[in-house]
Amino acid sequence: LEMIDTVHLLINRVCGHNCSLCCNKHYNIKKIPCITNEILSQVHTLCLTGGDPFFINFLLDELVMQIRKEFPNIKDIYAYTSGFYLRCYLSYTQKSASRDNLLINGITISPKNATDWEAVQDMFIHYPLFFSSLPSNRLLVYKEQLDLYHSYIDDRILPSLNMKVLGRTWDKEFKTPDNEGFFRLPILLD
Repeated sequence: LEMIDTVHLLINRVCGHNCSLCCNKHYNIKKIPCITNEILSQVHTLCLTGGDPFFINFLLDELVMQIRKEFPNIKDIYAYTSGFYLRCYLSYTQKSASRDNLLINGITISPKNATDWEAVQDMFIHYPLFFSSLPSNRLLVYKEQLDLYHSYIDDRILPSLNMKVLGRTWDKEFKTPDNEGFFRLPILLD
């Protein structure tokens, strides 16, 4: 087994978008290898992706707690989202004061449309302590959405949210670096 440091783990297929260049459309999900205990026992970083991990709501908390319990070698867990389902998750679970039971190290938000940007703006206003309690957050901004970014986001609040803004371009295919792997759960949590 090739030594990998980081695993990108596809946990569900539902995201609420139908982006033309979505990397999820460019591969057969059944051909993505399933994660194993052996692999999880050697990595230090886990990136939860989908779809949108926050679509599964309370199951995400349980999944992360189980991973933390069974694999203490995993030091960092991050979740990728477009923002919409994260806002639903935060309002549903009332995690306004801190990250509470989520036990993750950061969120990467990649808004895809005005609805997502509105959700991000709302979260930054109503749940700042959630983000500031996470050590590392990223906001991905596609050049096609710079106007939306400037319409919805006040740059001055980003440092207090531990939020780093990164420019992005659409990639037709998701390629992991040499020391990373892309896997899926054996049963996706749709």
